[in-house]
Amino acid sequence: MKSNQIGMTFCNIADVKSFFEVIDNCKEPVYLKSDDGTKYDIRNDRKLRALIGCLASAPSGKISRLNVVCNCIEDAKNLMKYMMEARED
Repeated sequence: MKSNQIGMTFCNIADVKSFFEVIDNCKEPVYLKSDDGTKYDIRNDRKLRALIGCLASAPSGKISRLNVVCNCIEDAKNLMKYMMEARED
């Protein structure tokens, strides 16, 4: 059975706490996809979450880019809604 993976790129994430809240409320795992194609579970990898938090502490105060993959359409819709609302802030 082939999985339907939905890939998204988040740019200029300023509010990491809100980003993690959306990720934590997803029904299925959400993955960070590295440039080499490796996927890391954002919900369950505490070290990865700490690293993402540190990136947000950089002088710009934003995470410039994260490639995210999920398998659930509803999760993808919630992530897209977050992206659109974050752009308005």
